[in-house]
Amino acid sequence: MIASKDEREIVDVSLFIISYNRAEYLVEAVKSALDQTYRPRDITILDNGSTPDVKAAAEPFLERGVTWIGSDRTNPPSWNIRRAFTLAQGRYFVAMHDDDRLLPDFLKEQADLLDRSPELVAVGCNAFKIDAKGNRGGPLFPTSKEQISWFRTSADVALLYSRSGFIPFPTVMYRNGSAQKKEFRHEEFGKVLDVIYLCDLAQVGYLAYQDKMLYEIRLHANQDSLEIPEKTMRTLDRSLLSYASYNPLILRKMRKNLATKQILRAYAALGKKFTNEPGPSTLFGQIEQIRPEIFTLGGFFSGTVRFTKRILRYSKRNLKTRLNRIP
Repeated sequence: MIASKDEREIVDVSLFIISYNRAEYLVEAVKSALDQTYRPRDITILDNGSTPDVKAAAEPFLERGVTWIGSDRTNPPSWNIRRAFTLAQGRYFVAMHDDDRLLPDFLKEQADLLDRSPELVAVGCNAFKIDAKGNRGGPLFPTSKEQISWFRTSADVALLYSRSGFIPFPTVMYRNGSAQKKEFRHEEFGKVLDVIYLCDLAQVGYLAYQDKMLYEIRLHANQDSLEIPEKTMRTLDRSLLSYASYNPLILRKMRKNLATKQILRAYAALGKKFTNEPGPSTLFGQIEQIRPEIFTLGGFFSGTVRFTKRILRYSKRNLKTRLNRIP
């Protein structure tokens, strides 16, 4: 429990910080948790077998009521997140990443929406991007006219992901007791298990996304979440389509969206291969990867046209930028 002398209003939220070998970032994360407008019921660092310097960095906060729960060995990241789902005592709970930061009204705004919406089981939010040094960039998503987006079915969530949108997983606040009704399918989906989990969770109740800047999400080099095998992505694509199998209209939209994403991934892989391993065999190998076996032929060509238009728009902007640099 956080120090009792604190006179701020308490919000019934268990706040977990998922930690592994990032002492400097962890300090920033804990400070942001302690500096909330409403103080949480409890703050717990769930450490996944870090080196001793990480706990040493956290010691001053343990004297202020923050709890440390470690591990004698390193486990898969999903294991550590699952601990939050098991240990949560508050009415709501959050499992933030140790390299991110909360903005002061995060707990207040997220818990308030859950209080006002009993059908809601989880809510995420928009975030500022920050770099390795903590410098703030722009928003993770462009702001929209809709302050709150609602996802009432698994198909709604799957359609969002097929469009390259997503609910930022570390920003999500869950309703305790509802969130545990679905499991993390780590063995099947690995690094994209958060996508499937949120799709599954929409079978329990509504999900929401607040277009409010309440979080800072760190983007830096060597993030393993940026490297996802194509085989895993294909498995994800098929699973997303399965959520919309009952709705032909949504299914048609998703086929087009996912076909486009497959093409984009193939071209990105092609560029990477040419950079590292130039040669004609690479070209044929990558072309062979573009196999939209689960999509219609029309969806494939539609995706190709959309990709081409995107490249042309980028080329025009890039040309204009380069021309402006010419003295």
